[in-house]
Amino acid sequence: EPLTKAPLRLRSYRIHRILLWLMFGAVVTLLLFPICGDTARLRLKRDWSAALVDAFGVSIEADIRYAKPGCLIVANHISWLDIFVINAVLPSAFVAKDDIRAWPLFGWLAAKSDTIFLRRGSRGHARQINETVASLLGTGRDVAVFPEGTTTDGRSLLHFHAALIQPALAELEK
Repeated sequence: EPLTKAPLRLRSYRIHRILLWLMFGAVVTLLLFPICGDTARLRLKRDWSAALVDAFGVSIEADIRYAKPGCLIVANHISWLDIFVINAVLPSAFVAKDDIRAWPLFGWLAAKSDTIFLRRGSRGHARQINETVASLLGTGRDVAVFPEGTTTDGRSLLHFHAALIQPALAELEK
């Protein structure tokens, strides 16, 4: 049931769970991320994201049988919840616009969760980002991009920023 159509008691319960999971995520990120290895950090990110999505009352069905380590995940961006849904299935580094870094709590969490921040309009910086993405893909890390560069209602496609897909194409050519 969507959060806005749920009864008040259920909405209140969900909001409290969401706030608790956000606080828990901040504590885990602050205390555990610096001392655990990549595998443990990805598992923590996956499990925390799944719990946060569940707190919203969203269930996930995903067929990832064909996903191999080092996937470039290309998706439409419907809401900020997309990030947690993807992380709950395939914990990924995300390419995001640079101004997200300044957002309270979410910017800090993103920076500590392998987000690759892109300065829009800078071709030189886009090349650096592509090198970072290619490096991650080459080491078996999954990377997610929203090539439309913004959220939409998902009913139509906007112009794709195709440069974000180039690192995966380069990996295929190897």
